[in-house]
Amino acid sequence: MKQIYKEQLFQEKFIVSDIDNSTENAFEVVFSFAALFNIRITSGEKLAQIEMIRFVSEQLGVDVPESYYRNFPASVKSLSSDEMLFVQLYRYSKTHGLNLFEEGNSFFESFLDKTAFREKNVIQDYAIISEREAKVKIDNIVADLIQCPTPLTDKQYTMVLEYVRDYDVDVSNCGSKDLAIRLLADSRNMKLISFLSMQDMIPLVEEINYRSYGADDIKRMNLRNPDKKFISEVLDKLLENNRCGIEKYCDKMLSWTSLLRQLGYRASDDLMYALVACCNCNEKC
Repeated sequence: MKQIYKEQLFQEKFIVSDIDNSTENAFEVVFSFAALFNIRITSGEKLAQIEMIRFVSEQLGVDVPESYYRNFPASVKSLSSDEMLFVQLYRYSKTHGLNLFEEGNSFFESFLDKTAFREKNVIQDYAIISEREAKVKIDNIVADLIQCPTPLTDKQYTMVLEYVRDYDVDVSNCGSKDLAIRLLADSRNMKLISFLSMQDMIPLVEEINYRSYGADDIKRMNLRNPDKKFISEVLDKLLENNRCGIEKYCDKMLSWTSLLRQLGYRASDDLMYALVACCNCNEKC
């Protein structure tokens, strides 16, 4: 499962396992969750994997250092006394960031003294789930986000967009036309057209012009051929189900004029015949 889905589920108190079978280090990983992050695993303990420790540390912003001596004790025994002293001085300076070696900053200070000021954190409950269970939960989360009438955060939108690209999504209950337009512009998923109408054509082109070209003036846009083809296809699809009077487009006639000339559009509908003729004559309806 992709990282973006795992991160979303982690916010929902779920940790996704890449395997469906128990692992030999499951107990140690569950113990590490408690010791390092104050996380209590309520279910799915057998699916715990060592790789999850690094993932959780990144999500919580908790640094879990690797072993300083990767081949202890053999690597330590091979050091000379001078090398050992240098390593000790270097590690002390790096760890504490003090560069002070006078009495009171001993490297061998009591372990209990070092941990005396640790803060007590609230225990958090998490469940470890399989990828199959995770997919069901992501389905529900994305469905709720698509139906949300309020604007999504950048992170939420990125996840929804990724999901629309990866899976067959039902968008019949899209709660925001702005969201449908943005998703269509970014994903090029033609199923999203069912939620739009001819009146949304100019906002869609403005979205593409801004997202792909960083421009905000539709009257001076310079579309690439793939974008021209896509916009023409959307226009054809919208015309199949939208038979409305040309007067509805008069307030954006300059934008329509620029768009149709950019596309070199050939009208196949009575409405578009009239609109194209109006644009070519540069007249107001």
